[in-house]
Amino acid sequence: KEYALLCQDEKILGFTLDNHCDLETYIGSADSCVYHGDKEAIQSLLTGEFPVESVYVKGKWKYPAGAFHGAAGGPC
Repeated sequence: KEYALLCQDEKILGFTLDNHCDLETYIGSADSCVYHGDKEAIQSLLTGEFPVESVYVKGKWKYPAGAFHGAAGGPC
């Protein structure tokens, strides 16, 4: 939803966030690297509660939904 709004803003304002291309061209057909299957991580993001046992990861760690919200980490 936010991506679509940013694309719309570029069109309305008449300039792009990147000086070489518009956001749709920059993103292209890139797949998200955020994993939405971790229900516990999503619940923590919604409630703001992060129990100690959730700090330790069993198996392969994936970026949880919301991992880059408000961060300058860029694409992964």
